[in-house]
Amino acid sequence: MFLSFSLLKREHVNTFARTYVSMRLVEQTVQEVAQKYLQKHYRFRARGKVFSQLELRTKKQFGGKRADGFLAFRHWIWGVYTVSMEAKSYKTLPAIRPYFDKKKFVWACAKAGLVFSIVTGAIAFLFTLEDGFVQYLLPLVMFLIGALAYGVLSYNSFRNYKMPVIDQLAQYPANEQWLAFSSDSLRDISLKKLETLKALCHRKGVGLLLVRSRNKIEVAVKPQTRWHFWNDFLRFYAKEQQIRKLLK
Repeated sequence: MFLSFSLLKREHVNTFARTYVSMRLVEQTVQEVAQKYLQKHYRFRARGKVFSQLELRTKKQFGGKRADGFLAFRHWIWGVYTVSMEAKSYKTLPAIRPYFDKKKFVWACAKAGLVFSIVTGAIAFLFTLEDGFVQYLLPLVMFLIGALAYGVLSYNSFRNYKMPVIDQLAQYPANEQWLAFSSDSLRDISLKKLETLKALCHRKGVGLLLVRSRNKIEVAVKPQTRWHFWNDFLRFYAKEQQIRKLLK
């Protein structure tokens, strides 16, 4: 009887788990809902037709990468305007695991050390002192103090972190870039990681959409506009010519 109860309990748990998973939004649903939202969002900013397509690739010379969503239209002022989007669900949570960027951190410390040397006037000793030892030692000490102080104070800052999903989105150049996540997937990560995601999106100028259901979507972070002053971003994509003909 105890064995039968254990089996019944295990089956109940398995059924609950399967039901919970089936209720979660898969990546294709997130992709479609986000693309539909973006079409409506940019419709009033377009002068004429709006090109909208799921899964558009860049040209081979730019890596042949596939954006989950892409829009292009003629802006009232800025000419051809492009939007790219990357969609993620609970199955791709490792893509939002932040990692420490050592090169960026070391470079930032070096710049801070140089600025500290200039501000304190220590750099001037390179040109005014004649004692070779002190002439080079003092600016070096000030440089190391500035670099070390900056490193200690900023070590845990989100500015020193990167995230694979944001790196991936950078492969789809556009005037505005969006990440779309199912909101249920973000319940599986810590609050600190979620705040890091939002902070990195804000710093990188990437928009963040939270898809709650097929009919409900939330803008968590608004994107910043990027400009390509000598050309537009459409030149990076395989369907450039077809899109330009459509937008004429």
